[in-house]
Amino acid sequence: MSNLAFVQVREGLDTLRSRLGLLKPAQLELDVVLPSNTALVEALNSKTPGIEKPRAPPS
Repeated sequence: MSNLAFVQVREGLDTLRSRLGLLKPAQLELDVVLPSNTALVEALNSKTPGIEKPRAPPS
């Protein structure tokens, strides 16, 4: 219950700060949040012998 109360108080404060012009959205580039291309990812995306792509579970 304390987590829920914390989130509600935080949301209320964010709303108040937004109305007062104190809360400004951050400029975020999409490249920052995308995962980097590591050697493993590149190997899985290529047709390297000996490395198989994971199979989707049967539905």
